[in-house]
Amino acid sequence: MRDSIAYINFRNFKGKTAYIRLITDSGYIFLKSYRLISLINKLSVLRPLSKVLSWFFYRLYSCEISLRANINGPVIFPHPLGIVIGDGVILRGVNTIYQNVTLGQNNSMYPILKNCIVYPGSVIAGKGEYNSHEFGALSRVVT
Repeated sequence: MRDSIAYINFRNFKGKTAYIRLITDSGYIFLKSYRLISLINKLSVLRPLSKVLSWFFYRLYSCEISLRANINGPVIFPHPLGIVIGDGVILRGVNTIYQNVTLGQNNSMYPILKNCIVYPGSVIAGKGEYNSHEFGALSRVVT
């Protein structure tokens, strides 16, 4: 439910058609698909199915989000294309991640983002905890 509300507020959907417009939003479909595959992955019996679904999911959106990433709270993907989120990345609160963003490791350390906006082409890698931070287009934060 938090995902729905976050997307409706972000897209400024109003009125009775808000939820209908929501289910046609590519970013919302992307997030819900990831959450479903992640849930399937947690069930050891269905883990092979999650790998197959992940393969199709990644090819469809040209994105790779690790099933081991810790995504707590809504993540808004306005343009889900070319996004890479590594194993140990932690996302808390409501984060907005635009296209061609990489969140990954440096020296086996991963970033923690809470209520951040990551604009297109940004790379955030390594240890760092960012709260309510905006990363400009083509930012490179490697620690």
